[in-house]
Amino acid sequence: LTGEPAKAAQLRGESLREDVKKLEQLDPLDPNLDASCVELRQTVDGATMSTVVKADLRSFLEAQAKRAVSAKKKALQQRVDKAISDLKATLAELPDHAKYAVVEVDIGGNGKALQPLFKAVQADYPDIRLFGYSKVDDDDKALFFALCPKDSSLKANEWITQTLQEIGGKGGGTPLNAQGNGSAAELSAAVAKAEAFAKAEMEGVPK
Repeated sequence: LTGEPAKAAQLRGESLREDVKKLEQLDPLDPNLDASCVELRQTVDGATMSTVVKADLRSFLEAQAKRAVSAKKKALQQRVDKAISDLKATLAELPDHAKYAVVEVDIGGNGKALQPLFKAVQADYPDIRLFGYSKVDDDDKALFFALCPKDSSLKANEWITQTLQEIGGKGGGTPLNAQGNGSAAELSAAVAKAEAFAKAEMEGVPK
């Protein structure tokens, strides 16, 4: 480009550089950072400017996107670690004769957190039958999960399916661990059903 088009391209590049640099001021956990990275990347890709400037802006936007991803991963891990710590504290307060527990665990809708959570519980409380639930962030859903030892008459998959049927949810898994989803508005009914089902299986009372 030469003349006026070249001048316009230069000005456009400088303007976009200012917009892109503003992203540094955003908190990495600010949802606006993700949205802005996507929007500005589309704008940069479609703009007429120096290829060097365009490459530089793309590189900067990629770095900002990675900053957001890294911060989210760190925050998520911190939340999972706290949830596991809080759960262990809750289980530690159970009476020695307790055979099962129905508890809320704050992991949002993060199903990936279940494996480390299951491992932590099994390591310290290998004989506990656990039914957990967590409200999904910014949604009307809830995540449910169950964990049972090998020799238990109470099976995790049955515990989940029978409970979630009560609230129109769905789930499944194995006798050892299972998970599912249902309405957060029906948590009280789900907890009551989970308690009743566990009691029936463990103590032989009517369901």
